[in-house]
Amino acid sequence: MSPVHRRWIGLAARVTLTAVALGLLLTRVQPGQVHAALGLAPAWVFLLPVGLMLINSAIHALRLRWLLLAAGQPAPFLGVWSAMLQSLFFGLALPTGGAEVVRLALLTRAGATAEATVAVLWIARLLELAPWGGLLAFGLARGLADDDPALGATAALFLSLFIGIWAATGLALRWGSRLTDRLPERIAQFLRQGEISMRQVRRDHGAAWRALLASFPYAFINCLNVWLIGKAFGLSWGYDDVLGMIPAADALISLPVTLSGVGVREGVFVHALARFGATEELAVAIALTRWTGELGRAAVGGLLALWGLSASSPEDPAASA
Repeated sequence: MSPVHRRWIGLAARVTLTAVALGLLLTRVQPGQVHAALGLAPAWVFLLPVGLMLINSAIHALRLRWLLLAAGQPAPFLGVWSAMLQSLFFGLALPTGGAEVVRLALLTRAGATAEATVAVLWIARLLELAPWGGLLAFGLARGLADDDPALGATAALFLSLFIGIWAATGLALRWGSRLTDRLPERIAQFLRQGEISMRQVRRDHGAAWRALLASFPYAFINCLNVWLIGKAFGLSWGYDDVLGMIPAADALISLPVTLSGVGVREGVFVHALARFGATEELAVAIALTRWTGELGRAAVGGLLALWGLSASSPEDPAASA
């Protein structure tokens, strides 16, 4: 079976699972009551997620820029931030991994080599696992497994997975040269260049530490977003409750099961917020409000993509000069 056929089959499966997830959700909640629940919150709460997610994207862009500089690949901050936002826009419709492919293409257009960009994106992802894993451990230490066995099991599973990824990456850096020698030369050369970029970043301790430390506000803002939305809808919960619960919930939502997590996101929130007194309709309203942040920054990325196309149009005198 060709890769194209596999992608189409995967997309068809996700569309089917999205329809199933939405169908199951509609058996539990009434859209009219969800709409009524959305009307309970003040108008500002629907702008809050967009602003916070744009800030988070800027933080991530800054981290990538530091790491690219450490790898010897200077790129302008605005170019990196634009690449981040545009990749989120295209990622809404593309199959799993599509956003990363678009991000890679846009960052290379901004001046970085493909090998260095792949290495930097991987390092940035590894560093993000530190606060995420720390918050999963925090939730388990607070008794998440007792309060919510399903989320507790999820936290334990993903924490173990993160530790495994860190260990595997360390082993690959130590023994990778022996493995690449057995691969086709073109692939081996790409991996060697990527390994060189990773080692360059590791030697620049200042950039690596800055990128690591900046990943913590990224995680805390994500949880702050959910906490403030819940408070605006009248939930009585503390920020520490959200810190101990949302990372595990997000681990489930991040699984590439449905398109953009539709259906899964709402179902997870219905389950997770029940112990805080949220009705099913209110939980769905909170999940949808949070999703406006993702949609809002993706919309900004779409506008940037359209602006980029118009700026490079042959009809543009500056472009044809």
